[in-house]
Amino acid sequence: MRKPPSLLLVLLLPLPLLSLSLYPLSQRVPSYSHRCNGLYKTEIYGTPSGILRSSALLASDDDDDEYDGVAAAPTRRQYLVYAAGTALAIPYFRLVGSVVKKLTRDGYPEDHVARVRRTFAAAAEAAPLDQDAPVRVLEIGVGSDLTSIFRGYYGDVRGRTVRITGVDPGLPPEGGPEADALLRRGRDALGPGTAVELERLVRGDARSVLAEVPDGSFDAVLCALCLCSVLDGALRGVIAEVRQLCRPDRGTFGFVEHVAVPAEDAAAEDGRKLLAAGQVALDPLQQALAHGCHLHRDTGRLVREAFSVETGGARVIQSEQFYVDEMWPVSCQERGVRQRISTPFG
Repeated sequence: MRKPPSLLLVLLLPLPLLSLSLYPLSQRVPSYSHRCNGLYKTEIYGTPSGILRSSALLASDDDDDEYDGVAAAPTRRQYLVYAAGTALAIPYFRLVGSVVKKLTRDGYPEDHVARVRRTFAAAAEAAPLDQDAPVRVLEIGVGSDLTSIFRGYYGDVRGRTVRITGVDPGLPPEGGPEADALLRRGRDALGPGTAVELERLVRGDARSVLAEVPDGSFDAVLCALCLCSVLDGALRGVIAEVRQLCRPDRGTFGFVEHVAVPAEDAAAEDGRKLLAAGQVALDPLQQALAHGCHLHRDTGRLVREAFSVETGGARVIQSEQFYVDEMWPVSCQERGVRQRISTPFG
């Protein structure tokens, strides 16, 4: 088993100071909007240590505070703690940056890409078949550079014609010259006469774009490495919304996400103790530096609850938890394909 970088041990030592540094300036004037990898718009309050707060759609039920537009002056202690935390963030940012640079240069590891391809293909092939009609796919978080298209994530689809609608806030405005050029590039990358067609690219968060589209309008909904950025307390609702977008008669949801190390893996004699500890310790810093990305999140469990086999509302097509060590600290991953089944309760 490949061990995480030794710098992790250094970063764990001043963790209490780091955790404190992420809070003091969090409740400040909103500075800019940011996407959660194509799912929902959020706002980042204050400086890079700001805590992500959702739009009205995703606001948590217990968030009753009203922002009055007045920022309280930070105390001297808060300034000192924030400065110390920022200094600690620099080596972590450089470490993670080196990983991202390698992935950008060399591409994602084949273990990861192959599993995404299998997941997307299984979800498309298990979707409802209406004679010769194409499979209507919604890909959430398609990326401003059409990541899934250019990395060949649909390359294993066989026997079905797939028509993709890609949604992402990072896309250029629909109908403009940049959007048209990107659409042509995506179609050229797929090649003429293939079973996969790029029908539409839509700029915006999934919910606002699809506000006029009835529930159950897609045969399959797909996403890869995007649920990690949904706000705490909002993920359950987001997955429930994804379920509603799937057709009730065997619509599918295919996902590949990095997740928390399972307790049994961390406790095993040859387990992933260091990775599990690092996920917990570095999670606040990762959220601050990586656009709200959560390192320690049990996304798979929430998907299983929304697409519940026990209640008869879904069946499992594929399910796997695995590790891709080259992608530390997001090396623990889970993928799955769940198929929605109509019940009297929806």
